[in-house]
Amino acid sequence: TRIDRKNRIVYAKGEEGELSISYQDLILCIGGRSFDREDYSYSLLDSLFVKYKPYQPMLCPVRIKEKIPSYLNKQRLRGTLYLFHQKKLLYSEEGEILFKEDGISGICVFNSTKYLLDEMEKTKEKKDYFYFFSYSEKEGIDDNTSLSCFPSFLVRYLAEEHYRPLEKLKFTFSSLYPFRESQASYGGIALSEIDKKTLHLVKDEHIYAIGEMVDVNLPCGGYNMGVALLSGYRVGKEIGEK
Repeated sequence: TRIDRKNRIVYAKGEEGELSISYQDLILCIGGRSFDREDYSYSLLDSLFVKYKPYQPMLCPVRIKEKIPSYLNKQRLRGTLYLFHQKKLLYSEEGEILFKEDGISGICVFNSTKYLLDEMEKTKEKKDYFYFFSYSEKEGIDDNTSLSCFPSFLVRYLAEEHYRPLEKLKFTFSSLYPFRESQASYGGIALSEIDKKTLHLVKDEHIYAIGEMVDVNLPCGGYNMGVALLSGYRVGKEIGEK
């Protein structure tokens, strides 16, 4: 729950109340918030007196403002996904999207959330984010391609939403799915607070922060797990050499 750095004591909740544990070296590796737990507290990070960004869900589905008809829900469609903030292209990726009751999912959608959150952090703007999805950027498809070549659910959706043939689908970003639906957390302890060589806090050589506790945000592909494993190895080696 909190750390007394001066006396090197960790305070934690136990079954019979608060516990206090003294330490010589302390490794913080409790992860981010990508799990279904409602009682998360930042008291531990606050007790360190370090700069940090509150966690947000990342690598997760997104809710959109457009209504998803029931026949489109749970359907998959391959193509290229584009993420824009106003007229600025933030990210694009070939892949497959999965339609949900209130949004879209898929690896390309998951990856886009990193760039969406980067832009929100940079501009402090949380509106005017749009997705465009091109289902027609494939070899052999052109303006003469018959719609009968595409899935029936797509043909129906194009007609009902008055899309022209081969026109990109547009979806307006509304919100991220909650932490329990995310694969990683966005945010954490600022890199400026970490000694890059040893991974201990700049302000305290006896406290190390690794994994998703640090503000390192990466796309799908095992990279977050790789950072956690490699930083754990590095800290173990550093302490072993003391």
